[in-house]
Amino acid sequence: MGQKMYYYTSTDTMSKILTGGNLFATNLGYMNDAREYVHGLRTVKKTLQENGINVDDIFSEEYIEEYASREKELTYFSISFCENNDLLSQWTTYAKESGVSIEMDFTENEDVEFMVKDDENQEIRIKARPEKIQYVESRWGNPGEIDEVWKRFDSSKMSEKYLKEMGEKISAYIKQFDFVQENEYRIAFDNASMGCTPKIDYRSDKHVLKPYISVECVGGWPITSIMVGPGFNQDVVLQSVRFFLNHAKVKSNKLLTQGQWKEQIEVYFMSGGNEFIEIWNELNKDKSLNGFAERWKALGDDPRKEMDEYWKQLWVEKVRLAVKKGIEKRVNGHESSAEKYRKLVGEHFFTTSGIILKKSDIPYIY
Repeated sequence: MGQKMYYYTSTDTMSKILTGGNLFATNLGYMNDAREYVHGLRTVKKTLQENGINVDDIFSEEYIEEYASREKELTYFSISFCENNDLLSQWTTYAKESGVSIEMDFTENEDVEFMVKDDENQEIRIKARPEKIQYVESRWGNPGEIDEVWKRFDSSKMSEKYLKEMGEKISAYIKQFDFVQENEYRIAFDNASMGCTPKIDYRSDKHVLKPYISVECVGGWPITSIMVGPGFNQDVVLQSVRFFLNHAKVKSNKLLTQGQWKEQIEVYFMSGGNEFIEIWNELNKDKSLNGFAERWKALGDDPRKEMDEYWKQLWVEKVRLAVKKGIEKRVNGHESSAEKYRKLVGEHFFTTSGIILKKSDIPYIY
């Protein structure tokens, strides 16, 4: 089962990610909630106490205050995603004007293999998975929030070692309730538990040097869709991203095989609104268009077989022709089918890479 989440960024960063680039995992001490990890530790302590476990020795006040005093020297680094693909606060904060949200389709409850490098350029392999941020009030006024944190513990493993290690890990996925509108998922990496120290680089943000590690998703990031956000030049940006996705050699581990393309073609039609859904239903009933539905179903005969460039090009043309014919049938002389096609497909486009390109519905707000 897929677990879709969205990474908001600029078109420049998007192009680097799609051509094999890495994502930057920023040190938790330099996130927008500067005291979040300390808040997480206090919440973990409160959660365990509420469930009858005495952890005064493990998470003592001195221990938590030590973290607070060196909050800018945490060993945790994280990559943040959002649960929503078209959220105004994310556009304005992270993607800026006419940026993009990149849809990534991770397999739910499965670890992903990542790779970072150390100062000697040696590879370090890590397994991790995206996890949802738990938003908790600073005074723990909502018992339900504590219950959700408790669910992250395995009650059959309550050794002191387990409580300390798991408590520290869970703390990286807790934020103040004030940030709940971000709907954040996070992949957190603990440098201290890697065995080797990854190379730490720095980027300047408002004159602050923020430490980060460069993270590669082994096999490519699971990118399936891209949305262009609001901005005065949104249409021009959309056209440029479409050209890029049609011609650049992009990399996604979700669009490699025939089975993955079979699923993506259906997703394209089913996520394009009523007219696209109607066309899809007709394609599965009608044997016209060179047997589109039968040929599409045949992609499942050998789902693990790699989808080569020739067949990618062929299927993109088949999809475009199917949409064009479907729109012509609906227009039926009442308006220009070419104009209707440009409008619909211009906002929901199936690119040669297999990545679906969309346009944000949020009005221009900059």
